[in-house]
Amino acid sequence: MSLYSLEIDPFWIILPSVIQGAGLGLVFAPLSKIAFSTLSPDLIPGGTAMFNLCRTIGSSIGIAVINTYFSYVKQLEWQSLGGSLSPDNKVLQDYAEATGETITNAAFIEQIAGLLKQQSTMLAFIYCFMLMVFIYLTLMLLLPLFRKKEQSSSSP
Repeated sequence: MSLYSLEIDPFWIILPSVIQGAGLGLVFAPLSKIAFSTLSPDLIPGGTAMFNLCRTIGSSIGIAVINTYFSYVKQLEWQSLGGSLSPDNKVLQDYAEATGETITNAAFIEQIAGLLKQQSTMLAFIYCFMLMVFIYLTLMLLLPLFRKKEQSSSSP
């Protein structure tokens, strides 16, 4: 998903979504098993409530962090891409001339602002996807901590 562009085919949006959906289904069963494996049967109802509460709060925090990062990166990219857009910019003047517009025309300025918004939004999505991959790979390093410790049997 970090290779998306504005010209992406819908297939490449649907396929990763299907894979993510299947992956979530494969993650939550083992995660629940790990979470409840040390609980006695009488504590499982309370453990279920606590597990779902923590999962919901964790999801909310994750969504808030990604949304904040998205807004931040979008603004940075908007400033970075639009920083050189001025009436003196030769490339902008040439583009205006090629489209039969003038740099001072309100419609042309709106068109450029729309393109700038599209590009900065797309870059923000890509950076968010890359951040999520980094977080995912980092958390995968913690998987060995969830292995069951083998009981050593000592025979006399």
